Amino acid sequence: MQKGTLWQAHPIASPEGLRGAALREGNVYLWGDGLYRVPVNQGPSQRLASGSFGPAGCLYDGGIVLQTGEDLVFLAAPRFDRPRRIDSGVDAADCQAARLLGHNGVLVTHRGLQVRHYTPPEDSATRWPYREIYSFYTASYQAGLIVSDVDGDGHPDLFCGNYWIRSPEAYELPWRLFAINTWNEEPLSARVRLALMGRSLVVAQGAMRQARLAVFDRPADPTQLWKEHRLESEPPPRQPQALAAGPDFFVLGESAGPDPRLMLWQRHSAGGFRMSVIHRGRPFTHAWVLNRGLLAFGPGGLMRFEGSPIQ
Repeated sequence: MQKGTLWQAHPIASPEGLRGAALREGNVYLWGDGLYRVPVNQGPSQRLASGSFGPAGCLYDGGIVLQTGEDLVFLAAPRFDRPRRIDSGVDAADCQAARLLGHNGVLVTHRGLQVRHYTPPEDSATRWPYREIYSFYTASYQAGLIVSDVDGDGHPDLFCGNYWIRSPEAYELPWRLFAINTWNEEPLSARVRLALMGRSLVVAQGAMRQARLAVFDRPADPTQLWKEHRLESEPPPRQPQALAAGPDFFVLGESAGPDPRLMLWQRHSAGGFRMSVIHRGRPFTHAWVLNRGLLAFGPGGLMRFEGSPIQ
């Protein structure tokens, strides 16, 4: 990424009207009405499975974890055609494969109130047991999920919503919660999108039509409230769902509004941020930073963006 760039948009042939996406090894997996695999290099897309799937999902162990109705299911590669029920009565906003303290599994935020870690059973026909990582007691729905060692002790901590959750030394021991910010005024204030930009945390209110956007720098003692750098734009971000970051920049895409924007925010040497618009007129819900440019997905399908320095 370079400061002061012109961007070229390249649509990638892909199904439209889908809801969820994940990237792995040059392929984007898309789901909603069906599950598809789309090569980033413009190869033909492949329908992998039928079914109706919600927006939350993640790649795991060569297969994929998705939600259908209130069931969380695992579709194993290479056939993807025999969903195995992980659990029922689930309302997942986030899903991420994670190895926690020697246990491989899948992290899920459930009903905006809990973080669960599901681990596969020895008998694939049975439901997956889960470890309740933490239950929230706030007035606001908590969403957004990142695994990262926040305090530098070598254990995988979690970012979720307004908080980070400190890992214990053993899987069976309790996790501990620390507030990063106090964005909890409304029921959807903490239904956020999160991204790590170096050691800083980018937070966008993904469910709000006039969303707050900020970068939080961790203090010397990360158990204290983090230092907030509020970022302003006109108009304010509208349901910003697509979020991806690099060492000193992040990309943010709106999913609502009459003229949704895909924006690049770059931290400059003076400590502030400079915003430029990469694309207008198309909503995006997911974004990934590539070696040369970026990839974004929304209801209209996939697009690749390439930047070239302004002469």
